[in-house]
Amino acid sequence: MEGPDPIDGVERALLCALTTDPSRVPQAVAIAGPDTMHRDFHRWWYEQIVRAHGEGLDGDLVYVATALQASNGHAPNGLTLGWFVKTYTESLGRPQHIHSYARKIADASRTREIKRDLIQLGEATEDSGAESTVALLSRYTQEMRKRIATGSKLRSVSMADAMRAELPPVPWIADGWLGQGDVVIFAGEWASGKSILALDLALSVAGGFPWMGRVPINRTGSVVYLDEENNSRNIVRRLSRMARGRNLDPEIAATLPIRYLTKNAIHLGTPRGVSILRTEIEAHKPVLVVLDSLIRLHGQDENSNSDMARFFGEAIVPLAAQYEVAFVILDHMRKPNKDDDRFDAGHRIRGAGDKAGVGDGLWTLEGDRESDSRTLSCRKNRWEDSLPPAMTTRWLVSEDETAAWVEARDATLSAEAAVPAILSSHRGGLLVSEIYDELKGRGISRRSAERLLRNLTTSGAIERRREGSRRVRYWIGTLDEEAIDA
Repeated sequence: MEGPDPIDGVERALLCALTTDPSRVPQAVAIAGPDTMHRDFHRWWYEQIVRAHGEGLDGDLVYVATALQASNGHAPNGLTLGWFVKTYTESLGRPQHIHSYARKIADASRTREIKRDLIQLGEATEDSGAESTVALLSRYTQEMRKRIATGSKLRSVSMADAMRAELPPVPWIADGWLGQGDVVIFAGEWASGKSILALDLALSVAGGFPWMGRVPINRTGSVVYLDEENNSRNIVRRLSRMARGRNLDPEIAATLPIRYLTKNAIHLGTPRGVSILRTEIEAHKPVLVVLDSLIRLHGQDENSNSDMARFFGEAIVPLAAQYEVAFVILDHMRKPNKDDDRFDAGHRIRGAGDKAGVGDGLWTLEGDRESDSRTLSCRKNRWEDSLPPAMTTRWLVSEDETAAWVEARDATLSAEAAVPAILSSHRGGLLVSEIYDELKGRGISRRSAERLLRNLTTSGAIERRREGSRRVRYWIGTLDEEAIDA
């Protein structure tokens, strides 16, 4: 075998880690594939693991050992079964460090390429004239720029991928709301119940039952919940009540794969914070990560678009892309003011105006804190042209207060039933402002109410007239003018 090289130990650590946990092959190959290995026998070993993964098999210890025995001399010289087993048992490679190993291997591979090119360049220019040397240097510079770009393993999509006979399915986690690898901003006013709905989503993803009792969960798995806002006693109470509210057997509930971290002073605007989150993701392989709440986790200037873009671009988006894990990030909305009715609720997210545009999805939660009813709306979704219907949510508690759960209905359907019921009890009809107030008390947003009143008027289900320059009255059936005067 060839003499030792400083990168040999890192290559063996990566290979042994992948042999221990072959599910991480795509993560490693995206950074450093078999062709980046320094040693032929390491490259051969890596190729066996990748081949097994491509065939839907585990490239584990037994698979590679069997392939080595069956190689009939095609394995690199010096690669024996004894060496393979000895290397595996002596390696300190850990699956959770695969990303670090692959980065070091990729950097070493590029360094070797540069050294080889420099040697070749020196040999080529040794007997060349000045003009020939300049030309060679120019070509070398262009080649190096191209190599650095291709060596960075940039993600790309080809037209061949785009023109397949069938469109690839949407990898939904929560049907219509949350997809694999999404980064979603979930905004609402303080004490509006964001954490309750996020925790209900975590339970649903971990347990495989519908979110809010209504939205199907298409992909289940572990959840990492990073909470810097709620204390552990409150979390224990919520988890206990919500598990009971779903009628879960206590022993089954205790096994749900939820990793709940609370009050650890983790700041994702620092390398330490990102490293902690990366370690948690690698250890637990979550489908979903919940961050509660954004303001407690970043330490940046929320009013700076550049600070927010840098935070998401360096701390969140790379993790979501690398591990294909969805992030739901709880954020705050400011209180409404008199001009907000003209805008989408998403513009009320506190801080930088571009914050809402960073993610793949945007959810808002609105409603009167004095009631148990809210309106949950999806304002943005990267997967489809249409958005899921808004939901009217309610927080319900059992009579003995030991169990609690979230109930959801289609907000439009709720409003369709509510408007005729409201108008039928008023012979003189109601002004539009009065209807908005009635619907707000039922957890139906003004935006939904405007759309519904327009549709009901167009269909002839209700009547409408303008009174003066600013008043509009609606009624159902026959309008009683005396009732209006009274």
